[in-house]
Amino acid sequence: MANLIVEDNTGLTNSNVYATVEQFKEFAELNGLNVDNVDDDQLAIYLVRATNFIDSLESQMVGKRLNPEQALAFPRQRSNSCSGNPHLYDMRGLVKALFYCVEAQSLGFSLLPVNISKDDIIKKEKIDVLEVQYSEDMLSEVLFGKFPMVERYLSPYLVSNGYNLSVGR
Repeated sequence: MANLIVEDNTGLTNSNVYATVEQFKEFAELNGLNVDNVDDDQLAIYLVRATNFIDSLESQMVGKRLNPEQALAFPRQRSNSCSGNPHLYDMRGLVKALFYCVEAQSLGFSLLPVNISKDDIIKKEKIDVLEVQYSEDMLSEVLFGKFPMVERYLSPYLVSNGYNLSVGR
């Protein structure tokens, strides 16, 4: 099994995951997630990939890193807290998002696809003589659209302007 080094909310410089395989298994059992067909080695890989996915969103995250040398995007401190007494964001929701990302992978979903065709993000619609092309938001349409629990648990950590615009016909 891969050597997992779990972030302990101190800003470790060598951590590579936010939770252990055992913690995920306990969560899965409590929440009725079926991952019996996935062995521990594969779960460890899924945890690392899920952590990498969450960290790939760092440019959209609130707050700032606790330690500039820390390996992962979390722990994060609130922007208005002082370094002598930092107020950290609670990581419980982040860990739940991580676990739902692991579940998504166990169902065959790729969190960080390397091959994306233009058809995945560019949509065309034709109504009579009018044709419209537009781009979908990959994050919300592909991942969050299929796994809304990931979005729900990540939303407190992502910057938002407070407004949502939905256009429909």
